[in-house]
Amino acid sequence: MKKSKPLIGSILETERLVLREAKLSEYKEIQKIYETGSYLKDIIGDKFDKNHIYKCLTQGDLPPIENANRENYTLKCICKKADGKLIGIFDIYHGYPGERDIWISYFYIHPKYQNKGLAHEVIECLCLEGKNSQYDKVALGVSLKNWNAINFWVKNKFNNIIGVFGDKEFSSKNVALMALERIL
Repeated sequence: MKKSKPLIGSILETERLVLREAKLSEYKEIQKIYETGSYLKDIIGDKFDKNHIYKCLTQGDLPPIENANRENYTLKCICKKADGKLIGIFDIYHGYPGERDIWISYFYIHPKYQNKGLAHEVIECLCLEGKNSQYDKVALGVSLKNWNAINFWVKNKFNNIIGVFGDKEFSSKNVALMALERIL
């Protein structure tokens, strides 16, 4: 897929946070943040990958579309503005599911910093930057087993259901996700 729109800024700021592109040189520190969320893999029935961050930084976590390319993918660090401390990560793909959409494939803030309105700050900043860069929507997939995440995304105006994908029948081992979008 060709880049039809500009990528959102490499460094973004909110009132309390700096959102910046992750660097390969810091992948071990970022992986540690990612690993604090490994408990979520049990909830959603997914496998935990101890090399996930390295793969994201070197190959990208690309969507299942023809001509997906690394240039449209970004892994971002969520850092406290006051001291630069890394407290979370998210990644985005510019141009999925539609050419004028931004896809969040992973979003996580360390439990110590959850429930403080920080994730909401990140989402509002990302959506504003997306709108200013001429994108129409921000979309994502959330596990149907992750009620906390579903509530979070709906509270943050991701209330259009794009579809439900995965296993057709419920069981503790089956996996399904709901794709949600927010119009910008």
